[in-house]
Amino acid sequence: MIVNLTLPNFVAMVTGVGQCVNDALAQTPAGAPERFCRLVPTQTIPWDNCDCGGQLALAFQQMYGSDTFLQPYTGLTWAKCKPRWWVAQVLVSVTRCVPSLSDTGIAPSCDEELSAAVTLVNDMQATRQAIACCLSDLYEAHSIGAWTLGLSTTVGELGGCAGSETTFWLGVQACPCPG
Repeated sequence: MIVNLTLPNFVAMVTGVGQCVNDALAQTPAGAPERFCRLVPTQTIPWDNCDCGGQLALAFQQMYGSDTFLQPYTGLTWAKCKPRWWVAQVLVSVTRCVPSLSDTGIAPSCDEELSAAVTLVNDMQATRQAIACCLSDLYEAHSIGAWTLGLSTTVGELGGCAGSETTFWLGVQACPCPG
């Protein structure tokens, strides 16, 4: 049996969504993060290199077959055109430096906290809008058959970094076992 690793081309789709997000973040007052990892190899995105320039990174969390989009396939065998969908769950992480305790243990001012919060909310909104627009374009182009935008949650503060994580799912209708 020959395995076709180009169908569905989830990597190209996900890295394309990442570029949409980076372009949208570039239009925010804080600008695009300095570090842009189009795809990391683990489902947990490391913040090792968040730095004060920020980081945008994407990762696959799951891939699975589905007869009904979003619900994992429970059939015993994959044959002909079962399951109907190939689904990828993707995590988008945006992190920035945020104020934290000084070296002498002094907490940041409320104004510093507000400024950081506004930046993170702007990032979250720009990220959600970019993902939705990019996935809508893929849908209209018939590159994907379905998509869902999940929650955006705030994460951090950890090591002076905080941000948001947004999850989305995309589905491609395909015959995993042709013939």
